[in-house]
Amino acid sequence: MALETDRMTSGGAPRAHRPKLLVVDDDPHVLQIIRRFAENAGFDVTSCAGGRAALERVANERVHVAVIDLRMPDVDGLEVLRAIRSAHPDCQTMLMSGQATIDSAIEAAKLGAIDYLTKPFDFGRLKALLATVQEEAARRRRLLAAEREITRNVEFCGMRFEEPLMNTRLPSSLQIDGCAASRRGGTFG
Repeated sequence: MALETDRMTSGGAPRAHRPKLLVVDDDPHVLQIIRRFAENAGFDVTSCAGGRAALERVANERVHVAVIDLRMPDVDGLEVLRAIRSAHPDCQTMLMSGQATIDSAIEAAKLGAIDYLTKPFDFGRLKALLATVQEEAARRRRLLAAEREITRNVEFCGMRFEEPLMNTRLPSSLQIDGCAASRRGGTFG
């Protein structure tokens, strides 16, 4: 099956801040519908026209969100979900199916899927799910930025160390007013 990749910049969010969404389905119409919907919601979308193409994609590219069809002729959605969990444990996944069963929904939940969509789609629900995922991605970006800022400016025993000093070589053991510090690999930290 052919692998179709589309990188769009519509949807308002700067391209660098757009979460990558992988949509996997053997039906080209479903790929097109979800791709358009997700792009409008602010995602950078990659489409795979089957499970095998998705396995290749997730092995070589980081994805933040995946919407995966359960039943495909080459590789089923649960196998794709397992591969995503292995390669990208923090990727948020959703399964979709026209033949939803309780057993497949339970298995999807056990594998960490955040939701299970039935076909035909409830577009209001899909829109709400994508909005929730976008909010989570924005929250993660803010937390990572705060963590980077904290890492740049560390305070130790009342002394402030800024990033250039953090790479300064210090003695292997340092005692400052009862506060012990040690170095790893010749640098502080």
